Amino acid sequence: MRAVVVRLVVLTLLVVGSAASGAFAQTPDRKAPALVFGVFGGPGRRSTSGTFDASVLPDDSERPSPRTTATLGVHAGVKFLDRIAAMAVWDQTWQGDSAGGKWGSFTLHAVGRVWITRQLWIEGGGGVSELGFKPANEANPGISRFWAPGGQASIGGDVLQGRRVAVTVAVRYSTATFNGLTINDVVLQVGLFGRR
Repeated sequence: MRAVVVRLVVLTLLVVGSAASGAFAQTPDRKAPALVFGVFGGPGRRSTSGTFDASVLPDDSERPSPRTTATLGVHAGVKFLDRIAAMAVWDQTWQGDSAGGKWGSFTLHAVGRVWITRQLWIEGGGGVSELGFKPANEANPGISRFWAPGGQASIGGDVLQGRRVAVTVAVRYSTATFNGLTINDVVLQVGLFGRR
């Protein structure tokens, strides 16, 4: 898992660095607060540690296990002084399909983002995380849900910047513990980040 995280961080830094002199015009510094928003997605890897309380496992389910995942995220907030943003981040993680008998999760976090340079930024925060199981049995369509506090950290960069939108690449790490089972997700996300 550590090797995957290191490779994703290095890849992100290389992509951002190679685009540092991108063809898109740089946006001048802004002092007034601006609304920021974005949509992101990409592949990820989930790892687990600890033991899920067997007494609360849904029927016909197995303990969530390490696997490759897919993510989709939406971000919105306010950017101050052209270098600092306070945002709400919603990320949905699933196993690549929505069939029954699968575990999925989402996070809703409040985060702070700081641009270290005109393009490179770091982000961190926390909030609530949900782990859900969709039964394979169509006669029992209800989703079992578990809730826990969670946290996240990210590093990324605005690869191509326009006056109001940037193409962004980021590595995002999130963690939460549900009934004794800790779930860690590392994802590589690509998306659009805009401001008004």
